[in-house]
Amino acid sequence: MNAAAGLDGTLTAVDFEMSPTVGKIGAALAAAQKQIANPKADSPNPFFKSKYADLAAVIDAVRDPLSDHEIARAQFPLSRDGETGLLTILIHSSGEWIRSRVFCKPLQPGPQALGSVLTYLRRYSLAAATGLAQTDDDANAASATVPEAKREKKQRMVPMFVQDRVKGEWTQIGEAPALSQGQQAEIKILQAELQVGVEQWQAKLYSRFGKRSSAELSTDEARSWIDVLDRNKAARTSPPVITPATT
Repeated sequence: MNAAAGLDGTLTAVDFEMSPTVGKIGAALAAAQKQIANPKADSPNPFFKSKYADLAAVIDAVRDPLSDHEIARAQFPLSRDGETGLLTILIHSSGEWIRSRVFCKPLQPGPQALGSVLTYLRRYSLAAATGLAQTDDDANAASATVPEAKREKKQRMVPMFVQDRVKGEWTQIGEAPALSQGQQAEIKILQAELQVGVEQWQAKLYSRFGKRSSAELSTDEARSWIDVLDRNKAARTSPPVITPATT
């Protein structure tokens, strides 16, 4: 599953379970699938200039065949650790059942994004359970309101330097992805808490990375610098060690 599906790039968990016996539901599902036809793709997708079968069309396609063979279907939203999930279950009149669960992380917060992802998962899970063919077509609605190509921003690159330990000079050796906005914000907070002057930070950055500003750091350099700042902060806030007096 790709990021266009409203996820962060991957499904975090998918599992499948069934009742101890599935002979009766298996036979009933096989008979129902003989009657199930792929729904007509009549919902427009303006992003890909194509059409697809939406959730309502999928439900319409499977409702009567499943009911005719005494198979009930149900889908329930789930949530765990910030992830959105869906339980899909097929239950036969015999008491036998088949169910699956899928969890993912939506790309965007908010009820509209959550609803779009749930609709997407419902459509694909139900189609998979009943043998319908689907194409990845309404993913834009689940992920954002603009096509993926327009949402992606080009990764900013920063120069990387190596120091001649004898001469003390820095030489550029290439480029690397720049630090994230989150890293930059964390660095600013830590530096402010340590109450060291700007010139001192510039000197320390230059001696370590050959750079004068934290905004010029790469992702890996930012991790290293944050670790240095954290250690400095811990050293300042640690309680003094009291050595017991000796007699």
